[in-house]
Amino acid sequence: GTGSSDEIADDEITDSSSSDTDIDAIVAEYQEKIHIAALTRLSNESTKSPTSVSSRLVTWAIVVFTLWALALSIVLAHLMDKIAAKISWVIAYMITLMMAMIITIVFVAWQPQVKKIVPFSIPVVPWTPMMVIMLNLYLMTNLNQMSWTITCSWLFIGILLYVCHGAWHSKEQKKTTFSIPENNHIKLKPLPKKDVIGVCSTMLIPGHRLGRLPRISWKNRL
Repeated sequence: GTGSSDEIADDEITDSSSSDTDIDAIVAEYQEKIHIAALTRLSNESTKSPTSVSSRLVTWAIVVFTLWALALSIVLAHLMDKIAAKISWVIAYMITLMMAMIITIVFVAWQPQVKKIVPFSIPVVPWTPMMVIMLNLYLMTNLNQMSWTITCSWLFIGILLYVCHGAWHSKEQKKTTFSIPENNHIKLKPLPKKDVIGVCSTMLIPGHRLGRLPRISWKNRL
């Protein structure tokens, strides 16, 4: 009698330990699945659609390209006689700037772009806009001193008129903004708190397995 009761107790302990082991194994398995699913989603989003990081990279790349294009435009505008004379350092400098510009354009082209269809978009992005920047800078570096003086004067007058009058009397700004009287208040509903772990566990864990784990606290386990 004593021996059989001991055997039954040992079997219960073994069953409980194996049950705990199975529960831990199931939790570890689905933790790994949630981790892999999250990483896969982040990887797909980062490679297919633009992010804040890629946007900053493109912005700085355009700034660098503009500097390269400005330097090349100055060389073409003011050192054309030395280029015609085939002076080696001028030609090497010009080739270096051109290679740097091409590398910058390729870098921008590798970044993810917005897939949204718009009524009009520039074809062959980013090659066409980059070449437009280069062409405009080349034309600007060929302007004489009088042209620059007149251009800067009119730019200053236009900016002054905009700051003093246009910015404060814009009809478009009035359409897109609104003011709230001081005595009125707007009551906003609080944002709902979503149980992300619960949603992920419901999506990844089949129902029959959830039924086997009634005492598991997913918030503590995960």
